[in-house]
This record gives sequence, structure tokens and C-alpha cells, in this order.
Amino acid sequence: MRHQNITKRLEHAVAAVLLVAAATFMLGSQATSAAAATETVPPAVSSTPSPTASPSPSEAPTPSGTPTETESDKERHERQNGERPVERDDLGFLGIIFVIGIGFVLAAGAVGVAVAGRKRRREDRAAADTEIEG
Repeated sequence: MRHQNITKRLEHAVAAVLLVAAATFMLGSQATSAAAATETVPPAVSSTPSPTASPSPSEAPTPSGTPTETESDKERHERQNGERPVERDDLGFLGIIFVIGIGFVLAAGAVGVAVAGRKRRREDRAAADTEIEG
């Protein structure tokens, strides 16, 4: 009777692990396809050269002789070089997948320890039964 209960529990544990693995795979494939779709959009190319702006009064040199860099300087640099700001939307999802992966590894280890303990207890009981009878 115990063997059947243990087998049922093991079957349930395997089913739970498979469900978690399938959910992780499905979520990962959706994020990958969404990330690939956003990365394939070509950047807009302008055929006219961008006008050069004269320095504004706010860009006056500092006492050390170098102008201070403001947010508008960074934006202008990106515009002149045709760069786009990088969006890191997928990093949160990768963190979630990492945490789920660590949980999966820990759960697999716990199941392994439980199975090894059950086997050891079974062997100990068998050894104790043979000592009592013999």
C-alpha cells in the first residue's frame, strides 16, 4: 500500500515539474518573439543633413576650461549619429526566468533528497526485519 502512495506522489511531483517547465518555455518564447519583433524595425534614415546648432549661452566653459555636458548634449549627439536609446524591457523577464530556474533546481534537489531518503529508510527497514527474524 505504501508503495502505491509513494508512486502517486512521485507522479504528481513529476507532473508539477513538467508544468513549470512548460510554462517557463512558453513565457520565454513569447518574450523572445516580442523582443525580436521590436529589434527588426529599421532606424529612420534622414536624407537631409542635420543642421549644426551654434553653442547656446548655457554651454559656457567651466573654470577648468571644458564645457559642462547636459542632457540636451547627449540627445543631440544621439540624433547626429543616428543612434536610438536602448530599451531594456526584457531584463525584468530574464530576471523572472532566472528566479524560476533557481526554484526549479532547488525543487529538483529536494525531490532527489526525498527519493534518496525513502530508499535509505526502506533499506534500513529491510535490514532490521532480517535481524529480527534471524
